[in-house]
Amino acid sequence: MKQNKCENKSDSKIEYSEEEKEQALEFLKSPDLIKRFLDVCHTQYLGRDKELLLIKLATISRRMRRGVSVIITGTSSVGKSELLNTVLKTVDSDDLCNFTGVTPQYLLYRSEPLEHKVVMFFEITGANEIFHLLRTAISEGHLNVGTVTNGKQGLHSEDLRKSSEGLVMMTTFASGKVDGELDTRIIIIEIDHDENLAKKVLKLKAENVKSNDQDFKIWQIADNLIEPLDVVIPYADQLAELFPVKEERFMRDFEKLLTLIKSSALWHQYQREKDDNGSVIASKQDYENIYSLRDMISQTVSSLSEPVKQFLLAIKSSTKKDGEWIDKENLKKDLGVSKSTINRHIKTSVESDFIETSGRGKKQKLKLIEMPDMISPLPEPEKIFGYLCEPMSQNEEEHVNMD
Repeated sequence: MKQNKCENKSDSKIEYSEEEKEQALEFLKSPDLIKRFLDVCHTQYLGRDKELLLIKLATISRRMRRGVSVIITGTSSVGKSELLNTVLKTVDSDDLCNFTGVTPQYLLYRSEPLEHKVVMFFEITGANEIFHLLRTAISEGHLNVGTVTNGKQGLHSEDLRKSSEGLVMMTTFASGKVDGELDTRIIIIEIDHDENLAKKVLKLKAENVKSNDQDFKIWQIADNLIEPLDVVIPYADQLAELFPVKEERFMRDFEKLLTLIKSSALWHQYQREKDDNGSVIASKQDYENIYSLRDMISQTVSSLSEPVKQFLLAIKSSTKKDGEWIDKENLKKDLGVSKSTINRHIKTSVESDFIETSGRGKKQKLKLIEMPDMISPLPEPEKIFGYLCEPMSQNEEEHVNMD
């Protein structure tokens, strides 16, 4: 049986001075909130701004009844854990719990609450047996299992119920396919090896920059100061009208979209208007923040991650005529990716009938058969807000334009 190890920091409440609290509030009230968040992340992790922002918004979603969970996939040593750890350093440590190993029934018998927590499973590939339990916890908001235990009076039945309201799961996934049912309830972020980014990372490590724990502590305090207020989205009806409903799974994507908009509004609650009931009113900028992340959010609709789409687009741009074969090695150099990364993209694309291959190894050739639908299901902001949509300021564009 696997051993469970949980590093739960909820025993020690975060402590801070009035000066630190004021500094944290200044961050939350700043129109440069997103930029300043990315700046502190870049002291530890370079690049991938969209991924950093999406993970942060997912952690904030724990304040609501249903959170948004994230799985980060990619080959070994591509930086999955570093990406996740960087964002989690900005989260109130009281709400974090790390698992290095989990048995299927552990979450049910665990004495500490799961409600409104960020629960981390690093490299969950070896724990596929808990996927069913996690799927229920994430989608239903509670776990309810009947079992048999052996006590002083011998064998007897027992009903185990555990609330998982607001539970957010974060994990890394090195290889294999994520459970088909689970991936409709989460957002999958796939990251590739990037040679240019890798060189910058090595340079950052070579500079041996001193720890900036105090800077991250201020962000943890800011996270602690985010109140779990209700959020109203005044343009929700327009979103519902414009969102595609061809498949059932689109319904869950719509729910995730609404949750992320609310997360953005909660994060900016010190800057947003409130209604007569004290609820935060999500603004146009909150939708624009999420729309800037549409490539990663919409992957559950197209079933292909953004890196694979870019891989297919690279084949298309390198092809002068339909049905032309191109060299895998030349494409690998053009994309600046590793051997394992391009082989993974080829495998995914072949299984989806988008390309076919000829030969093996370095001499392998690729041919594009069909391009997937690249249309994002997220409606363009102009279609939602119409003529009422005021032009974004340069300051706002810098926050959300990370394409």
